[in-house]
Amino acid sequence: MRERTYKGAFGYLNVQRKREWIKTLLLFCISFGMLFLGMVITKHRNPDISWSASRNNFLTVAAVLGILPSARFMISAIMFEKARKYSCPGKLFEKIDSCCRASVAYELYLTAYKEEYPLYCCVCTENEVLSFGPFDEKKAGRGEEHIKAILKKEGRNGVSVKLFTDEKAFIERIRKTSDASDKSDELLGIMKSVSI
Repeated sequence: MRERTYKGAFGYLNVQRKREWIKTLLLFCISFGMLFLGMVITKHRNPDISWSASRNNFLTVAAVLGILPSARFMISAIMFEKARKYSCPGKLFEKIDSCCRASVAYELYLTAYKEEYPLYCCVCTENEVLSFGPFDEKKAGRGEEHIKAILKKEGRNGVSVKLFTDEKAFIERIRKTSDASDKSDELLGIMKSVSI
């Protein structure tokens, strides 16, 4: 049996995308199956009515109500489909895994009102959030402000936030981090909670 991949684990975006599509398809199949079953039962009981009139039953109401959660899961699946292209490259994962001792999460995808901040990797120490993602310096600055605002809402003032755009600089910086602790794990938990 395959081990479950949790948020923040390497490969999470691809695995979760598949899960969301499976849930979406399953729920749509159940809803359309109930609609079809209701029509068949109604037509069987009253052979004189047309197929379009056979939709007037309680299973049709249940099928229509079943579309609401199906649509919700479909939106989630579309978000993961969009985020999938920002999965952490395997070589980067190997580099980070070999040198980082702090609390680390991979493939976090933060959303704001106007833009998204995909993070290949997020490393947390007791008072720092260090991340690397595929964006330019201006977007990195806006991302830092967004993360600081989130941390401030969570009561974590005085936390330094740095979004790196250069892989070498990021690797060099995380080599100097201290070992993981309860405070760094708590900070990483906040970062995971605001990611999809």
